[in-house]
Amino acid sequence: MEKGKLKAYIVTSQWNENGDLITWAESSGKAKASVINSWEFHGNDYTDLRAKRIKDFDKYADSKKVPIEELLKRGWWFYCGGFCGTEITQDNIDAKEAFVTRRREDINDFVDGDVYCDRCKAKLEECGKW
Repeated sequence: MEKGKLKAYIVTSQWNENGDLITWAESSGKAKASVINSWEFHGNDYTDLRAKRIKDFDKYADSKKVPIEELLKRGWWFYCGGFCGTEITQDNIDAKEAFVTRRREDINDFVDGDVYCDRCKAKLEECGKW
């Protein structure tokens, strides 16, 4: 890989309960440094963080957004965009209990897309906001 080219990393912490982050950087150290001040890692030290390469996501370096479908397929889950608190996984999408949409912009630093449970989607359709 050429010098200066951004590579994808997933940054985690053993102490973190707020989720992991995907970021693009030239090295694992720079990936950790780029997210240390985010709310997800509030209270963590630099040495608490781990940055693991995800080569499959290098292709998203220009937009710095991974399609939500890619993350769901890898076992990630997301809260319903309708704010009901439902955790949505790929299984919910497959069972047509939840839906992927691009309705809201910039809801997450690195995710392109959002998910809604079938109940919240129905409520939004009912009031003409879907």
